[in-house]
Amino acid sequence: MNARKFIEDNEDSITGTLYFWQHVGEDEDEGTAGHNFAGYIGGYATQNKTMGTAANATSQNEPVNYTLEAEDALEGDGFEISIPMIGFSVISLNNEDHITFPNISRGVDSLRITYASFYDKTLKIKINNTDRREITFPNTGLLYKELKIALCIEAGSNVTLTSSSDGHSIFVDKVVFKDEDGQISCAPNTGGEEYTDKYKTPEPYIAVGQGFFIEGNTTNGKIVFNNSQREYITKESGESVFFKSEKKTTEKTSNSGLPILKLGMNYSNNEGNNLHRQIGISFDKANSFDYEKGYDSEMYDMSATDFYWKFPNNTKGYVIAGVQQISSDLEVSLEIVVNQNSIITINVDEIKNINQDIYIKDKLTGKTQKINDVSATYQLKKRYLYR
Repeated sequence: MNARKFIEDNEDSITGTLYFWQHVGEDEDEGTAGHNFAGYIGGYATQNKTMGTAANATSQNEPVNYTLEAEDALEGDGFEISIPMIGFSVISLNNEDHITFPNISRGVDSLRITYASFYDKTLKIKINNTDRREITFPNTGLLYKELKIALCIEAGSNVTLTSSSDGHSIFVDKVVFKDEDGQISCAPNTGGEEYTDKYKTPEPYIAVGQGFFIEGNTTNGKIVFNNSQREYITKESGESVFFKSEKKTTEKTSNSGLPILKLGMNYSNNEGNNLHRQIGISFDKANSFDYEKGYDSEMYDMSATDFYWKFPNNTKGYVIAGVQQISSDLEVSLEIVVNQNSIITINVDEIKNINQDIYIKDKLTGKTQKINDVSATYQLKKRYLYR
């Protein structure tokens, strides 16, 4: 069935969005057996006139590489020192001073710490308040150097660097969290590679037997199914094959020229699962920052830690948004909320028909980060609302 034709035929009766519930690993159809996969991981995949977005998913096995500035650590008692001649600030640690990076979004197998010190200096590395390593940092003569530390750290962990009480200081600039392939030996089992491809993004066509949810509006209108919504599609994956006769046609992607951007946020929930939320946005001169049925889709499975598009004078969060055409000064508001001090990363999941750089701008600090090819990383405090 053509999902977008169904939406158009029912615009007077529904909100213009289809929701597909997905709980990965739910292979059993009786009792609660289908819910016993790495905790309760699931959510709504979403489809409207312009695109589909995947359900809240466990993060994929892919390389991890993000940098956290020591002076931005959310917890600690080190002393910040600004060094104008080289353009950055560092944290001085001495006499059991510490800094903590809480609730890291992805597990890693190594840390790379950039530091300087006049003397050999020992730091303790604690993971969730448990001593894991005691590392001696060689003196650098106050030249800033990087020391690599092999250490497996699970997602959701709190990472603390604590100074020894020897009367000497170490100046920490930044910590790089890195893993070459996204597979770490200390990570809990979240289903393995056999589940990698089970997080599906809705296509413009709905397979036979596929259920979905809709929300009615206030008109109490009828829901219409008719023959004009039927499609005969053969897809290479074999996932959505429609048969009525020997006639078969290849899928033609609608909205092929529409500029579309999908962002993903990686974070860790209270159970220590790596999660990835996807949101999408399209750009068209016919749209605006007002709510437009069929182009803007409300997020119905919002988590305690999440991100979403936000419109002026509108209290709802949106998983899919449609706004005006792209310009050099266009800014689109998104909000982030976290239920504990956390580290999150935001990256581009998909980009179509856009030949411009994409930036994330922190409205609090005014800083921008280009994210076309790299992730933006943020250390966020519990329950703060970020734009």
